[in-house]
Amino acid sequence: MAAVMQEFEAEAFWRLQMFDDLGSLLSSPDIAENKSWGVQTGRALLHFQAGRSSLLYKHLTNMRKELVDGLGTVSLEKGSYQEEFQNIIR
Repeated sequence: MAAVMQEFEAEAFWRLQMFDDLGSLLSSPDIAENKSWGVQTGRALLHFQAGRSSLLYKHLTNMRKELVDGLGTVSLEKGSYQEEFQNIIR
């Protein structure tokens, strides 16, 4: 449950452009391994804001790989492509 709340909190911070609060949240050790969309997007935005282009590029590449890998994994199950597609277009 805590991981879900962290994702929602991180996404709220970046959508509201509260980047100081986002940075504080993402520097917490208990969110370090969170791979959710909201958290990963927040990390990418912080790299962009700080001008760390090489880290931003690496982070976006990893995010894209995780999305494509997830799509390939579930595409074998009936109806799962539509579900995973919603994660990608998000």
